[in-house]
Amino acid sequence: MYQTPGDMDQLAQTITTNIRKISQNVNSMQQMIMQLQSAPSSDNESVRQQLHQIQNYTQQLAKDTNKSLKDMSLGSKNKILKERLASDFADALKAFQSVQRKEAEQERAEVKRARAASQRGNLIELSGQLPPPPGGRQQPQGGYQQQALMLEEESNLEQLREREEAVKNLEQDIMDVNGIFKEIATMVHEQAVAVDSIEANVDSATIRVQEGAEQLSQARVQQERARKKKLCLAFTGIIILAVIILLVWLSAR
Repeated sequence: MYQTPGDMDQLAQTITTNIRKISQNVNSMQQMIMQLQSAPSSDNESVRQQLHQIQNYTQQLAKDTNKSLKDMSLGSKNKILKERLASDFADALKAFQSVQRKEAEQERAEVKRARAASQRGNLIELSGQLPPPPGGRQQPQGGYQQQALMLEEESNLEQLREREEAVKNLEQDIMDVNGIFKEIATMVHEQAVAVDSIEANVDSATIRVQEGAEQLSQARVQQERARKKKLCLAFTGIIILAVIILLVWLSAR
């Protein structure tokens, strides 16, 4: 697809802006992870949700930036610019993937704690299901307490499933970033090969033009020589014809 200089400038500006946003989001994610590590998990659900949202947004931003890099046309003038943008993008991706791994470790730790809490809850629930004393009656509030414990346990299990799913999604996102890294490396390599090929084709075309000009010049020289030769032959023929006519005229007298 043909791209004007204005299109290239706009595309480069978009990529630069996206890289800057990725770096800013990485800093925000690092601060959120530190906050999650320093405070009780029960007080940080909103921070955790915000962290997931900014991670998902940054992941999509990385994919969009990768596509924009691919859309940049090849050429010797764009080679340096594209290589610089690809290098800056790779640095931002490296920082993003690092903070993704920290987030995944934090989520795994939360899952581990949630599982331990769930097991403790089951033990407490079982210990509360002792038979009533002989001749006595079980207190009515005991049934309500057991029901409340069951509801709490169900809620904890749901949160546990959500966090396990979040860990799986994070691991997949990390793998996707690995894929982008590979595409960047391939893109830069192919660009270098393509630019070298373009330059080689230009050099080859220049050589062919020069060879064609030389051949044309040689053809003109040969044509000029042939024309001179024809003129000489014609002039010689005219002289011979004039001599013959003169001899015939003299003999007739």
